[in-house]
Amino acid sequence: MSALRQLRTLLPKRTGRCVLSIPDQDVIQREITVESHWEDDLTGLLTQELARALALDPQLLSLDYYSLPGAEGEKSETHFRVFAARKVCVETISGQAKAAGFRPTVVELQGRALLWLLKYLAELLAIPATKHPALVYLHDGGWELVANHRHPEPFHRHVAEGAASEAIFRNLPHHLAAAGGDGQAERSPLWFAGPGQIAETVSESVSPGGRSVSRLTPAQLFPFQSPATLVQLPEDGRWCRAAALAIRGALAC
Repeated sequence: MSALRQLRTLLPKRTGRCVLSIPDQDVIQREITVESHWEDDLTGLLTQELARALALDPQLLSLDYYSLPGAEGEKSETHFRVFAARKVCVETISGQAKAAGFRPTVVELQGRALLWLLKYLAELLAIPATKHPALVYLHDGGWELVANHRHPEPFHRHVAEGAASEAIFRNLPHHLAAAGGDGQAERSPLWFAGPGQIAETVSESVSPGGRSVSRLTPAQLFPFQSPATLVQLPEDGRWCRAAALAIRGALAC
C-alpha cells in the first residue's frame, strides 16, 4: 500500500484514473448461449446462468462478457463469452487502489490486456490486415503468446516454462500454429518483450514461420514520448504488462 501511495505522489493531482488487472487463474471463462429475445437485464441473466452452472451464489460473482458470432442463419440464440471473478477479489484490489488515491475505471484480465497492446502495435505500425502479427511476453512465471487480435475469439496462451529455457525455441512454432493464420505468417511481425538476448536468439536460430522477429522496446511502443523520463524502465520487459493496461484504459475511453 505504501508503494501505491508513493507512486500516486509522483503523478499530477488531477490524474488518478487507472486500470487494474486480475490474474487469469482467478477468472472463470465460459461460453453461454441465451435466447436472442432476452429482457433488459442481460448481465443478470448471464450471471444467473453461470452461477447455476458453477453451483455458486450469483451475488458472489462479478461479471463481464462479449457476444460471439453465431452460426449462419441462426437468429433464435445469441452466444456470449463470459468472464467471472469472485466479487470480493475485485472489490479488494479496487479498494486498495482507491485507498492510495487512484480511481479504477477498468478491471481487465492480465492475458487480455496483452491483446490490447498487440492491437495498438498493429495500428501504430499500420500492419496490413493480410498479416498475422503476434506478441510473446517473457516473465518470471513463464511466457505468454497473444495473436489473432482481429478475430472475435483472439488467441492467448500462457506457458509455464522458464523464460531462458530452450523449450521456448522448440515449442513456439507449435503454439503459433495453434493460434492459426499460418497462411499470413510469412514476414508477419513477431515481437518479444523480455531480455534482448532471447529475442536475438529466436530471430537468428528459429525465425518461426518465416516471421520477422524483433524485440519490443518502450521506444517502439511510444515513439512520440518526451526524451525526459521519470524512471529507468527495466530491461527484462516487466514494463510490458503495465504498458498494456495503460493502453487498455486509453483505448477504452
